[in-house]
Amino acid sequence: MVACVLLSTSIFYTAFAADEDVQLSLTVNGAVQAFFADQTLTPIGSHSVTMSQVDFNSAGIETSTGSLTGAAGGTIIAIVNPTSTPAWDVGFAPAAGATALWASGSLEMDFNDADTPDDNGTDPDTASGKLSLNFASATAAVCPTVTGPTDDGITLGTNSVFEEGVVDSITIATADGTASAPGCIAVDQIAMSQVVPPGTPASSTPFTMVFTLTTI
Repeated sequence: MVACVLLSTSIFYTAFAADEDVQLSLTVNGAVQAFFADQTLTPIGSHSVTMSQVDFNSAGIETSTGSLTGAAGGTIIAIVNPTSTPAWDVGFAPAAGATALWASGSLEMDFNDADTPDDNGTDPDTASGKLSLNFASATAAVCPTVTGPTDDGITLGTNSVFEEGVVDSITIATADGTASAPGCIAVDQIAMSQVVPPGTPASSTPFTMVFTLTTI
């Protein structure tokens, strides 16, 4: 007898629907930024403010003034929020912190001695002088060339004087929960004044100090 073996092979097919979903994932990175910019929102890498010159005064104070952004219609402080979170706070403070000093060669002058000109205050250094920001003429508006967002929910800072350990940073502007997110705000025309203490020596080199804009 011949034994017969029946072999059976099954072939299975899996059908895929033509409209099967494909999930794509894309992440947009970004955080609130504050920087000096021109009217086209091009960042200005090194922004300088020239304060008014003062004369030597052996007996009384002198006051040097300036504008944080310069003439209207030029440089602005651009505060850009690319996120969906509306609230932010931008401050202005020395890059070297509360112990920073105006420097002119070997000469030094303070920016946060609240007791100027009576004495050199209670801060650790022996220098005198104080810097203030004035917002009386300041403006906050939607950035030039930007459409869509509004300037709702934006509050400018208030007139303030730096005081070591008390006011180490001055608020430029804040946004509350009703602000546009994403959004872009241009701040302009913040006035500055520096009290120069009596007897500050004349110098061929201007007193200089570096400040930074910081998001809080």
